[in-house]
Amino acid sequence: DESSMFFQFGPSIEQQASVMLNIMEEYDWYIFSIVTTYFPGYQDFVNKIRSTIENSFVGWELEEVLLLDMSLDDGDSKIQNQLKKLQSPVILLYCTKEEATYIFEVANSVGLTGYDYTWIVPSLVAGDTDTVPSEFPTGLISVSYDEWDYGLRDRVKDGIAIITTAASDMLAEHSFIPEPKSSCYNTQDKRIYQSNMLNRYLINVTFEGRNLSFSEDGYQMHPKLVIILLTKSRTWDR
Repeated sequence: DESSMFFQFGPSIEQQASVMLNIMEEYDWYIFSIVTTYFPGYQDFVNKIRSTIENSFVGWELEEVLLLDMSLDDGDSKIQNQLKKLQSPVILLYCTKEEATYIFEVANSVGLTGYDYTWIVPSLVAGDTDTVPSEFPTGLISVSYDEWDYGLRDRVKDGIAIITTAASDMLAEHSFIPEPKSSCYNTQDKRIYQSNMLNRYLINVTFEGRNLSFSEDGYQMHPKLVIILLTKSRTWDR
């Protein structure tokens, strides 16, 4: 629905890609490769990485960009052959948690999950941190949304605050807010116009001194992110 907008308490793909590069820069990991599947967003991920390093004064060296097709019947051998191309000590992986489980299994079979290699993944791969697939290598680094210090209760509270604050601000300035449902007398153009007006207030809310603004794509402008590491005890540590 073109009159709808989706807001998410979480980071965008581009924000996570930037944090991954920040981690690498902090540890002088300038030589790296990218591995992705066809999961939606992979092009945004690769493009963000490329554009950042191309406009950076840091001496980045992107050795390989591998796109794995997980739908092939003979995927094992093909993916194995693709992964054998990797020589860089740092590998960025963009895919789903299920795909990552399989990719790490194959990567392990070709010697890419030992101490000589560091894998960094977005929150999409880590997923539910209480469940860690046995295939995930020790030392795996993930960018994660901070659900420890910013739990569901706090996010619900902020979500309600965003809606009420935006509606209050719009009402104060325009003396109306969009109806929660349409009627035969409300044209589509009018509904879209009113909804877009409210969206402008929703994406620019400050509550209790905190900036809760969102991007035009519906992602938080200042998401609470943490870096987590998979330990030998098979738990994620911040």
